[in-house]
Amino acid sequence: MAEKEILEKLCSHQKLDRDKGVDELKALLQGGSTENKMTPSILSTLKTGSTWEAKHGCLMAAQLLIEHDKSTSLDSEILPLLPQLLEDNEPRVRLSAGEVLGCICRVRGPAAFEQIKGTIVSGITSYLERDANATQSEEVKQLADKLIQEQGVPCDVANIFHDTAGWKALESYMNALKYAAEGCGSKFHPHITQDLLQLLFRTLSHTNRFVRETAFYVLAAIVLCLEQLKQQGSVSSDLLTLIAKSLALGLSDNWSQVRMAACVATRQFFTTMGSVDAVYLDILIPAMCLNRYYVAEGVRVYSQQTWLTVTKNQGVHLVEERISSVVAFYVAQSSADNHAVREAACACIAELGSKVSKDILSPHVAKLLSTLLVCFKDECWPVRDAACLACGNFVSCFPAECLPKWEEILSLCLINLEDSISSIRQGAAISVAQMIQTYGDDVFENVLSILKTRLPLVKDQPQEDMSQSVYDDSPATFGVVKRVHDNDPRLHSDQQMYSCGSLAPKMRKGRSDTGEMTGGESLFQKTAQPWEKSEGCIHLLAEIVKLKTYNSQVASLLPILAEMTRYKHYAHHRGYFETMLKLLPVIAQSLGKKEFKKHFDIFIDAIFYSISCDSALVQAAATDCIIQLTQIIGKMITRGRIEQHNMRYLDAFDKIVR
Repeated sequence: MAEKEILEKLCSHQKLDRDKGVDELKALLQGGSTENKMTPSILSTLKTGSTWEAKHGCLMAAQLLIEHDKSTSLDSEILPLLPQLLEDNEPRVRLSAGEVLGCICRVRGPAAFEQIKGTIVSGITSYLERDANATQSEEVKQLADKLIQEQGVPCDVANIFHDTAGWKALESYMNALKYAAEGCGSKFHPHITQDLLQLLFRTLSHTNRFVRETAFYVLAAIVLCLEQLKQQGSVSSDLLTLIAKSLALGLSDNWSQVRMAACVATRQFFTTMGSVDAVYLDILIPAMCLNRYYVAEGVRVYSQQTWLTVTKNQGVHLVEERISSVVAFYVAQSSADNHAVREAACACIAELGSKVSKDILSPHVAKLLSTLLVCFKDECWPVRDAACLACGNFVSCFPAECLPKWEEILSLCLINLEDSISSIRQGAAISVAQMIQTYGDDVFENVLSILKTRLPLVKDQPQEDMSQSVYDDSPATFGVVKRVHDNDPRLHSDQQMYSCGSLAPKMRKGRSDTGEMTGGESLFQKTAQPWEKSEGCIHLLAEIVKLKTYNSQVASLLPILAEMTRYKHYAHHRGYFETMLKLLPVIAQSLGKKEFKKHFDIFIDAIFYSISCDSALVQAAATDCIIQLTQIIGKMITRGRIEQHNMRYLDAFDKIVR
């Protein structure tokens, strides 16, 4: 009776019921085998044209039964059904069929794979090319005609048809091959033929990113099986070189999932091969090194762990030995379509400047600096930010080599200093301070005039700025908030749609000196507001004052900074106040107690206004600010100054410092 109830749940249309059926079957198997009672029903369900849910549930049950009783005949009876199941219309059924194949291979070994090898190889080969019928469908033709009418130019159907569709069961067959290789383990090596490897290498560069991802996981399983051939001395250096080049290609892929799969295969390659020839390191080191800074956390952390394992704390030495190829790779990656790759390239270039021997890197500084200047003009703000920080680092490490470009670098940094993104302004302030420290008065005079111009801009801030969106409180389509300015249907009708995770519309890369695009000219970059430009100057003051050389000039600008705290007519003044409160103790610490006491009184009103502000972040910043300033100036002096300025602030002060 229990078996019947379990089977009903396994065949349910609800996934939750099917999962419950699997769990109950696991519990039942622990108490005694039910294989003889359930096998006929499972085989009957898989043979008949039942629902995909029933086939999916029965395939999951079949895995449990085969693994529980290795003497069962279920595997031999279900194996002939797998070719049909691998062609099922439902992807989940095809995936489960591959998992069952892997389970059978674990139990029966390579002999099981031998029976279905022809089907899998034939399936992969036949589906490598896109289904021509799909691209010639009536819907695709109508879309092409529409685009031709609107744009007046011929439209390539391949550009319309999505790059993840049209290959039917190709990914499923690839998964089945992976599960089979993993199931057979080292015993799979007799099936690693030249034909199979050539087929696999074709899939590694396939148009479909999901196929590429699966192909690299297949390669990881194949590499594991090569250990047996290596012990026999049957692995040729040409094959290993080809594998290394394929891995480098995957490590450079635009899609994070493909990179992750290639990272797994790369670690398996080094683990299986043990001591690896320098020629393979030459191929893989640049890509492995860059992925340690990749934006996707999974790729980044996994790559860092692999790097430590492979390099054995000799990473800098390995990079220095291959500096030309590493530099060439970073430069190439800085122009990738994926903005996350460009950001990682900038971070890696900055790392070269700080870690690699200056004598070794010096011949490549000009090329790297030119690359960073192009990235400085990128439409993606994290790329601009990374390039800005890297330029400041290069100026500090290679002042002579960067001297011919210092005016251009400074100009771009000052553009970033007034960017609408707060973190970009912070990064620009750090880089400008590094330039001042390196080149001295020539740079500071330029910067001082900028500070005097931008710091007072808060008074010109409109009450309502473009960064404040006016929202319509009526229900929006699909629950998406909508702005009043954007309610025109013409802005949303007949527009091109993109899949989730697509790189389109792509953030355009920066242009070289011969291109027409300049810093700040971006479709994706919002014009900075006056208060944002002024706020960038606060970050810069906090960085310059750390240099100690220009403390008197910084101190002379503090009255202007305090004057700007009188303006509270704009909504974002809380953000301005928060920045000022966080950085004021930094400025005070660098100026010293004696100098800052001269200017403390002019900030008292702003501090205690913020303590009673309706923003929790501003309150916290103000509280922390007064505590730090009290520690710098002294409690009694601070209290006396506050009492002399406004006695009503004393209760709040005493409560904070109590």
